[in-house]
Formats: sequence, structure tokens, C-alpha cells
Amino acid sequence: MTQRSLVIVAHGSRAEAANAEFLQLVDKLKTQLTGSYAGVFGAFLELAEPSIPHAILEAAAEGKNGVDVYPMFFNCGKHVQRDIPGIVEAVMGENPALDICLMDYFGSGSHLASAMAQHIVAQAEE
Repeated sequence: MTQRSLVIVAHGSRAEAANAEFLQLVDKLKTQLTGSYAGVFGAFLELAEPSIPHAILEAAAEGKNGVDVYPMFFNCGKHVQRDIPGIVEAVMGENPALDICLMDYFGSGSHLASAMAQHIVAQAEE
């Protein structure tokens, strides 16, 4: 079993229900990623808590060999290109002993179109 932890990053919303929905997804992913990560944590870029730095430090306490940060964003906009990397760099600068890896964002996945097509077809057939 790996000793890294995972922080999944969402944008965050003023709508508490949206933030709760994301955190419920993170809980489901914890179950599916058991054995792959020592811990799985959710974080928000803005508008909600926990913040990315807070979640990274919490995850680092659980994952002795480092933290992977996964941006759950569809597109490579300014948050993916600039904001999230800047936050991760700042945390690394303040905690040089931490091994933090910024993963590719969700939308860069090669299977995304296939998963969306399956979701669309399933609804169309209902």
C-alpha cells in the first residue's frame, strides 16, 4: 500500500449544496481508492473550506511519502494553468520537506469523452 495521500480540488461554490455534493463524491472515491492512497481529501480553490493549503497539510500528516493534488476541472483555464500551481508552489515553499505532486487536471483524461457519451446515452434511453 502506498503511503501517499490524495487531495482532490474543486472550484468551490457559494451554494453549500454544491460543496456538499463534491465532498460526497470525495467520500465515494475514498472507498474506490482504498489501497492506492493512505488518505483521500477534498479541497476548494475558493468560496468554501477546506482550502487547498489546509487539505495538503492534513493529507501530508496521513501520507508519509507525499501528497498528490488532483484538480477536478474540465478545462485548462487560468485556475488550472496559474492559480492551483501557484498555491501548490507556495505550500511547497513553506514546507520544503513535503513531496507534493500536482497531477494533470480531470479534463485532460483520455477516457472523458467516452464516459460522457455513456452518461448521455443512458439518459436518452430512459
